[in-house]
Order: sequence, then C-alpha cells, then structure tokens
Amino acid sequence: MKKLRLALYLLAAALFIIPAESSAQGRFGKDSADCVNNLNFYQDYLRQGSMNDAYRNWKDAMKFCPPRVSQNLYINGRKIMLHRINNAPDAAAREKMIDTLLALATTRAELFPKNAKKAKEGRLSDIMVFFGQNDGLTVFQPKNVNASNPSLAPLQLTAFLVSGQGVNTRTVLNGVRITEEPVWQSDHFTLSYLDHTITLCFSQMNFDNPMNVTFEYRVNDGEWIRNTAGVNDFTLSHLQPGTYRIEVRAQQGNQYTPEKVVMVTIRAPWYRTTLAYIVYIVALLSLAVYVFLTYRRHAHEQMNEEKMKFLINATH
Repeated sequence: MKKLRLALYLLAAALFIIPAESSAQGRFGKDSADCVNNLNFYQDYLRQGSMNDAYRNWKDAMKFCPPRVSQNLYINGRKIMLHRINNAPDAAAREKMIDTLLALATTRAELFPKNAKKAKEGRLSDIMVFFGQNDGLTVFQPKNVNASNPSLAPLQLTAFLVSGQGVNTRTVLNGVRITEEPVWQSDHFTLSYLDHTITLCFSQMNFDNPMNVTFEYRVNDGEWIRNTAGVNDFTLSHLQPGTYRIEVRAQQGNQYTPEKVVMVTIRAPWYRTTLAYIVYIVALLSLAVYVFLTYRRHAHEQMNEEKMKFLINATH
C-alpha cells in the first residue's frame, strides 16, 4: 500500500514537472541555457552603458534564442545598433549595420503584430540618407530635418549713390565726406544741402530667388512703401536739411527679414546753421540795444533842450 502511494506521488510530480520543463524549453529553445545566459548578460551590460559588451551577448542571444523569446530583444537591439552605427569605422561597416537595424524593425513587426505600427515607425525613423562628397560623407536622418522655413538672411547695404554717383570712404562732395567706413559697414551718411538726391541698394547676399523678394522701406517711422518684386533699390529726392532714419526690410513668402536701419544727415547751408542763428540773435540784440541807447540819448538831449528853453523864457 505504501509503495502504491509513493508511486502515485511520483507520477503526480512527474506530471507537473515535465510540462514545466517543456514550457521552459519551448520559450528559450533547445539551447535554453545559452539563451538565458546571453539574455541576462546583454541586459546587464546595456544597463551599465557598456554597449560593445552588450552587443556581443545580444548577438549570441539572437543566435541561441527562439525568434519570439522576447520583444525587448529587438527593442534593445535597435538601441545597440544605433550606437554602433554612430561609431562605425567606415561607410561600408555602417551600411551593413543599417541593414541589420532595418531588418530588426521588420522582424519585430512580423513576430509581434500588435506592435507592428510602432516597429514600422521606428524603422522609418532609423532610415538614414547618405551624400558622398569630395571632402567626406554626409549622413543624416530625415526625421531630424527641420521642416519649418529658416529665417531669412539679414539685409546688407550694397551701394549708396548721390545723384547717381557711387560713394566710398574717399568720396567728398561739396566739401563734405560722405562716410568714414565702407558702404556695406556704414549705417550713417552725411551730405551737403546741395546733394539732396540719394539711392540705396540692398541685398540678402544669398542670391536665392531674388525676383521673389519684395523690398519695403519707410522714412522717420512713416508708412511702409513697397517696391516692385525683384527691385532692390529706391531713391529719395529733394531731401531737406535734417536727419532721416531709413528702415528697410525684405519679404519672401510670409517672412520678413530683420529691419536694416540707415541714418542720413543732410547738412544745412551755412546761413541755417546753429552758429548762424547765434550770430543772428546777437546782431538783433545789438541792434535793439543800439536803438534803445540812441532813443534814450535823443530823449535826454531833447529834455535838456526843453529845460534851456524854459530857463531862457523865465529870465525874460
């Protein structure tokens, strides 16, 4: 009776143990020991950031483990392969690694259809574009390309003309040096009152579709005046003595360049200068004093004459 009971216990234990072993072997495959060891090792190295060591054990895990052993095998494999691609010794090695990376995403989508969308999205984000040039290889991922429009290049003054004559640092007109700096660096120009017609030319210096660029300008915070598309110069004439703040901007599509500011000073004629007005005031004050003193002297003389007349009449 005892022997029968023991046999039943052994049979029951065998019924529980054998399926468990079969289940374990089914998940980790016929080389379950190698599979489990490499899975554990590569994950430990991955957590430590030792990517090269992780790669070796991950590669063995891919060899010994069944394809469906774990989805993380493909997710972590992507991380490992991206690291190796970024540190590839040459273009040929990098190309092979990229093939492996894309194959991981495809295999993951096939084996784990519930996460196929994420796998395909990851595959698209991992695609790289290569441009070979004389000075090397350019590699980029389309996902990192900024689709937004870049800001427009700032404007630069390319020419400053006075009555159609271009100026430079040596230009002197009617006794006035126009600028002390090269035109493209200068933001302040000085002119004689006799030179009251100027033309300014601007450019973005990138020669990118110049006919699609529209220039606008305004003077002393007035209304913006719009040029015809592609015309990059404008003329101001009959400028009176004073200082003019000229703002210029360019529009391309829906974007504007930063505003370029140029100051232009038209000197007044000598008879309208500050010194001339001081002389005028001094002269007027002197004249007024002269008239006042003359009037007082004349009045004093007239009073004395009246006194003399009175005394003469009194003695008679």
